[in-house]
Amino acid sequence: MNMEYRAYIAIPTFPGADHDGAPWERLLDQLNATTDMGPVISGPHPDGRPGVEVILAADADDEAGAARVMFDAVAHSLEAVGLGDHYPASIKVERADAEQLVTA
Repeated sequence: MNMEYRAYIAIPTFPGADHDGAPWERLLDQLNATTDMGPVISGPHPDGRPGVEVILAADADDEAGAARVMFDAVAHSLEAVGLGDHYPASIKVERADAEQLVTA
C-alpha cells in the first residue's frame, strides 16, 4: 500500500554563502524544479556553522523505498548545482500522518 513519508536529510558539511550567493537557494531551486517532494531546507545555522537539513515528502510502498527515492533526489540535486562533495550524511524517515498534515 502506498503511503506518504517524510524524510529529514542532514548535510553537515553544507557551506554558507559563496561568490554565487546562498548555496541552499540553488539546492532548493533544483529540488523544486526536479521533484514534487515539497522541499524545505532548515539552516544554515545562524552562528555561521556549516550544515543544513533537507525535509522532503514522498509516496512509497515502505520506508526503505521512501528513503532511497528522497536520498537520491537530494544527492542528484547537490551534484547538479556543483555541490556534490557535500553529500547527505544521514536520513530519518517517518510516516506522514494525515491528521498532522491537516492541522499543521
